Amino acid sequence: NSDSAAAVAFSPRGDYLLVALQGNDEVVVFDALTLDGTTGLGGIVTRLAVGAAPQAIAIDANGRIAVQNFLGRSVTLFDGTIKENIARLSP
Repeated sequence: NSDSAAAVAFSPRGDYLLVALQGNDEVVVFDALTLDGTTGLGGIVTRLAVGAAPQAIAIDANGRIAVQNFLGRSVTLFDGTIKENIARLSP
């Protein structure tokens, strides 16, 4: 099951679509180039665990991802490979 999307963002090259699922505490990464040929959730590349209730996604030019976690009062950072969680920052 997947909860409703709270935020979406494209990677700098437009090849990945990232969707923050607030109720699942995760970001789902889709292959944006194959979404037209898939049904349902067939274009999923990976699911990234983040903090509680992610509501915003920002991606810099190098592909590093920052996810704002509303209920967790934190920001989760991922490196440019979209695979490694490099930090979770809290006030």
